Amino acid sequence: MNNIELVTFASIISVGLIKSSDYIPWCDDIILREDNPPEFIMDMSLLKDEDAAAKRLVSEAYENVSESYSLVEIGFYEICASFLMYQSEEIDWEEFLRSAILIAEHGTCQLGEYELNRLLEIYLNNGSSQTMSEIQVGDMGCILKEQIDEIRLYQTMIEERNLTITGKATA
Repeated sequence: MNNIELVTFASIISVGLIKSSDYIPWCDDIILREDNPPEFIMDMSLLKDEDAAAKRLVSEAYENVSESYSLVEIGFYEICASFLMYQSEEIDWEEFLRSAILIAEHGTCQLGEYELNRLLEIYLNNGSSQTMSEIQVGDMGCILKEQIDEIRLYQTMIEERNLTITGKATA
């Protein structure tokens, strides 16, 4: 895995889209398959604390455990997690927008608080209509598509245990 993949993987773990019950078996599988598995894989196989695992991946990416690095655009991944909750009908559209606004207010995020507030205002001014939410969902889906596809790819590769330490799928 290259540095970008390590930081992306860390961000996905950090927002709870991949759990320790997913990545620990993946690490164990690599340890069993590889003659000399990387130290970060061995460390992660023992880390049930997902925040610690994310930090370990970030440390590996930057190869300097003495410095503290933040996760890149963690707010954007949090908004993706919230959008996935909306898609699975755990929250409604208004709840998603309010959640996204809070995330944008308090974290680093490519989506601005102002734009999200405008979406909520437009949605509410149109009587919380199904048509308006469908339009906004479509637009938001386009904005988040690349990251959501990336999240789903990581989830699938971890679930099927076909993500190797080089980032290449195994047969």
